[in-house]
Amino acid sequence: MVDDSEIDRLIVERMLAKAEPNTSFLGLNSFEHFKNWMRDNELTGSAICFVDLNLPDIKGYDLVSYVESTFPKKFDAIKFYILSASPQRRDKDLVDKLSNIEAFLTKPIDIQTLRNIVQSN
Repeated sequence: MVDDSEIDRLIVERMLAKAEPNTSFLGLNSFEHFKNWMRDNELTGSAICFVDLNLPDIKGYDLVSYVESTFPKKFDAIKFYILSASPQRRDKDLVDKLSNIEAFLTKPIDIQTLRNIVQSN
């Protein structure tokens, strides 16, 4: 998960532990930390990445496009979901048109939605 809100990362981490206890969680607070992690680590299997729409230094959908162009093999293994606490219709419409993003979700994610996402991936 890439979100500058420590509280939002903690909520998702705790809900994930309850919904799917065998699933691991990585929470990063910035685009810079995410870029470094992507550069320095390998993915084993598939992954789900929740990305805040409004990170301080980049829009969430631009982060997804960055991964697609910079790390194409890793991109193919990741399902991206954009999150927003205050969704604007134009942002949701834009994200819905992007084929590289699975869905636009409103924070906080409820536990059943989280469970469904994990189980379907």
